Amino acid sequence: KCPADKIESRNSTVISAGTPGTDAQLNPPRQRVSVRPHDSLKTEFTFKSITDYPVDIYFLVDQSYTMRDDLETVSRLTKDIAKSFSAVTKDLRMGFGAFVDKPVFPFIVPTPEAQINPCLYGVGDKDLQCDPPFLYKHILSLTDDFAKFAEKTILSRPSGNLDSPEGGLDALLQVAHCTD
Repeated sequence: KCPADKIESRNSTVISAGTPGTDAQLNPPRQRVSVRPHDSLKTEFTFKSITDYPVDIYFLVDQSYTMRDDLETVSRLTKDIAKSFSAVTKDLRMGFGAFVDKPVFPFIVPTPEAQINPCLYGVGDKDLQCDPPFLYKHILSLTDDFAKFAEKTILSRPSGNLDSPEGGLDALLQVAHCTD
């Protein structure tokens, strides 16, 4: 007869489950499993919604000229967004950042005048004062001051660039890396 620790299990099993937490939404919070090739394993999880679980929303907005109306929409809907989330949590914070594109040719017009106001050169309305082009800028940290959030979004001016692909992926990486 072989000792039990010398026998290789041929069954898929849950090796260990994390300790259930009292304030966890998902229990167990983690599981370690061993699944044999071409086998399946059923495991049990429980989910419970926690009252007033903190929710942080960071709006990353394309601030190129063609998307200028989206900023107005976000600003206009701030109260509605906050009200919708009030059914889920009283701990809501919103932040705001923007991107356009890499501020180098061929993504923008490289002249000094166009870098000051890209709307002068066929990017938008020549009478509009646009912000200089930028890749990403953090405008407002997470806050529960929704009036300030609405103000910052409505006061943000568009910028301009030359090509359709925007710097969104670069900006997303900046947001993920930024701790503020």
